[in-house]
Amino acid sequence: MIFTALGIWMLGWANLQPQHEGIQRLITEIRAGQHGEVHGLLVSRAGRLITETYFDKNPALPALIGTPGGLHMIQSSTKSVNSLLVCIAMDRGLFTPDTTLAEIFADHYAIHDDLKAIPIRHLLSMRDGIDWKQWADLPRDQLDHVIQQEQPDYIAYALRKPAAHAPGTRFNYSDTAALLTAAAIRLRADQSVKEFARIHLFEPLGINEVHWLIKDQTGLAHTGAGLRLYARDFLKIGELVLGKGSYRGNRIIQEATLNQALQPHSENVFKKPNALMQGMGYGWFWWLRPHEGENLVLAMGRGEQSLLVSYKHRTVVVTTGWNEAREHRAQIIRFFRDHIVAKEAQDD
Repeated sequence: MIFTALGIWMLGWANLQPQHEGIQRLITEIRAGQHGEVHGLLVSRAGRLITETYFDKNPALPALIGTPGGLHMIQSSTKSVNSLLVCIAMDRGLFTPDTTLAEIFADHYAIHDDLKAIPIRHLLSMRDGIDWKQWADLPRDQLDHVIQQEQPDYIAYALRKPAAHAPGTRFNYSDTAALLTAAAIRLRADQSVKEFARIHLFEPLGINEVHWLIKDQTGLAHTGAGLRLYARDFLKIGELVLGKGSYRGNRIIQEATLNQALQPHSENVFKKPNALMQGMGYGWFWWLRPHEGENLVLAMGRGEQSLLVSYKHRTVVVTTGWNEAREHRAQIIRFFRDHIVAKEAQDD
């Protein structure tokens, strides 16, 4: 379905703009099944909504994934939302990029000696050096992020791990990096991550309903992969990034802090990328993909829960769905490149 102009006005967006042929063609292709299981497609340009379109969900998929027009799991795109929470925490003086794990956790947890000097910045860029196996070729029950989810205290488990290599030297993707930064916020702010996010990020964006996965017995929200949002609210996250930390005239994050988060602290992070992921870099829990003289800013989660921001084209794209086939990975980039950019470039 496509929301009407009245519906968009009620949501606080500027007037619904006419869809151009590229987006209309993409919607037709999605409905025909050419792009796998897509649940939602939202596109805005310069703060104006171009389309908010939802598609049928396969009824055999788990209910936890969510519904196309309702709360929907964003999987590892949660890490990028967490990045914004960390930026806000830094702006509020709770810690700096150079604050170490020992400085934050030593009074609360036993920490492996290898980990004590790791600074926050290396968690954010997935270059912490912790011996963490998440993308390893191992049985699922031997992967650290799976084992961690069965622990009563996620952070205690993480801080007992040794180092595999020196901090700042290698990219190694992990959920625990995001969880450790969330725990740092909880300790320094003396409030739950849920409350911190509600007060300092969601309410200023006009986001009124979210759902956090919480399995950890200490009540820590799973900031690695456990957030459910409405797709239109996911788009607001992108609008905040496009606004360089401001949303509808309200400064939420300092521009300089957000700029640090969007720098490529790691480059060419995929060993065997598909064509769309060639040259992919990583900032502070944000993916960065070179394209026509800029770095596209991306949040990407399992099943293609994706957000794309282009400063050059003043465009934000959101997709939700459940696609795990390699041919669909990072297809939001193809949607942007082949169906949105060419026409909008002509309009400029």
